[in-house]
Amino acid sequence: MNTPRFLVSRVECDDDHAHTAACRYRVVSKINPHMKVGAVDFQRARSQHRDFVSALRFCGAQVELLPFVHGCPDSVFMKDNAVVVDGPSGPRALLAAPRHAERTCEQEPRRRQLQQRHFQVQRCSVGTFEGGDVVVTPRAAFFGVGDRSSSGAASVVSSFLQRSVQTLELIDPAFFHLDTCLGVLDDGTALVAEGALSKTSLAQLKRHPVVRDVVMIPRADALQFGLNFVQIGDAVVLHAGAKDTARALRGLGKVPVTVELSEFLLAGGSAACLVARLHEQRLSFEDAVAA
Repeated sequence: MNTPRFLVSRVECDDDHAHTAACRYRVVSKINPHMKVGAVDFQRARSQHRDFVSALRFCGAQVELLPFVHGCPDSVFMKDNAVVVDGPSGPRALLAAPRHAERTCEQEPRRRQLQQRHFQVQRCSVGTFEGGDVVVTPRAAFFGVGDRSSSGAASVVSSFLQRSVQTLELIDPAFFHLDTCLGVLDDGTALVAEGALSKTSLAQLKRHPVVRDVVMIPRADALQFGLNFVQIGDAVVLHAGAKDTARALRGLGKVPVTVELSEFLLAGGSAACLVARLHEQRLSFEDAVAA
């Protein structure tokens, strides 16, 4: 197995200028139902983030830390900014087109950072989309359509990933990104929050040729962001409060690696939100199914 690679944002600015409140992760607006303005204990957040990065590395991942974007407190949620892949022509990034102005401030600095790391950066030219609405496994890709991402962007994501993308409709406002209510393991097992997807989308997920099984997770546990997990081999890194999800993962033969991420839940994010995984450019969707 190739070593999983993740881009992770720092939680505060580097020490090359006088620090202010704009230099660190905090919650200053309410653009999703979970955000609690002013509630973050930054010292705890910094400690939790350090433990999270250590857990990723302990599980065998390669982690590259990118600078915090000054004045953009949500920039710690690295996944939302771009979908990234690594292939024969080198690393590529599809820069997100956020719906809310609070997230657009980080896009230009992130573009420069990615280009400095030799990424070929592409912009989304149709509709809106955020990386949190993209769930990718070695053999499948899913795109959430709801409050943050529009259906028109699905074709752009599909073209970028060079594989078919299954769109899924989000119907519960609490699950504003697909990766808050859907986690798909590398073996094709899909864990889904109860009531998060439309009936049609849930049926499509169950019929998907790469999905081997669908496991429903209680809504209360999904609200602990249990499905916002990061898989590294047999290990799955997730928030310590998501006990039902951890139990389900153990039943599936996986090893839950729990990390306290409560300070990030205050902004509506958890483990998967904090990383941008470099997906390997593999077979097309159709070839993968045939294999």
